[in-house]
Amino acid sequence: MARTIDYWYQLLLTQKNNTPGLNGLVAGSTATPDPMAVNSNSQVADWNLWMYVVAVIMCALDNVFDLHGIAMALLFAAQKLHSPTWYQALALRFQYGQDTIPDTDQYANTGLTPDQITAQQIIAQAAVTEVSTATAIGLRVKVVKLVDGVYTQLLTAEMLAFTQFMNKQKDAGVNIIAQSLPGDSLRLGIQVFYDPLILKSDGTRIDGTDDTPVLDGINAYLQSLGYEGEYSSTRLSNYLQTVSGVILPNITLAQAQYGAFPYTNIDEIYVPDGGYFVLAPGYPLITYTAYV
Repeated sequence: MARTIDYWYQLLLTQKNNTPGLNGLVAGSTATPDPMAVNSNSQVADWNLWMYVVAVIMCALDNVFDLHGIAMALLFAAQKLHSPTWYQALALRFQYGQDTIPDTDQYANTGLTPDQITAQQIIAQAAVTEVSTATAIGLRVKVVKLVDGVYTQLLTAEMLAFTQFMNKQKDAGVNIIAQSLPGDSLRLGIQVFYDPLILKSDGTRIDGTDDTPVLDGINAYLQSLGYEGEYSSTRLSNYLQTVSGVILPNITLAQAQYGAFPYTNIDEIYVPDGGYFVLAPGYPLITYTAYV
């Protein structure tokens, strides 16, 4: 950002005051009758006016540099091949129900309140990866929205609008593979060794403050993974040990399924293809054993 004329003038004045050879040049008073004198302290002394002229030139040059920077940024934006990170940020800026300003990736948002703009920005998470397979080559853009705090697929109309938006903004020649997928189904079996001073044999708290502390802990762990997060049975076990009343959680079953594929055993870690997990109906299977 360009500095002011006064900034440059004060900088020159400070430099003059710190230069012993220029001690005869004094500014501030109009008492000296001859402003042409080299040691005049008049505001209109030649040396003082010349410093002001230089300050104006430096301020103008500063503004020229600013304009040059803006012009170069626009040039780079028009010519640079964008990275996956740029496409991810673009996806998160998508507004459902709005079109962009022609030939830009920006929204006018004229007349919209901040709350209305936020409501239109339905993409909660986005992940962009390069893919090259026998059936597809391009950028895979996976997105998801939040409904009542839970990751959810976009509706058909929302997905159609999002795909159109991405195809309008992509670089020439880039194939966008836009997807909003269901979460991977997760089956869990857990044997919980519990403290009988805190929990009952059915897993509820004795003090009545929580009927499902272990299930709440499982859901909290899965939520903490975020989008495209890596599941780990060891980390889940460690997380459940922080639940009051849980002494030792033993993961006896961990299986995941994407789409129509069969369930596969999780040896230790698993990254959901859909980007997030959904507990399978009837799961987790939790048994409770008193730790005595």
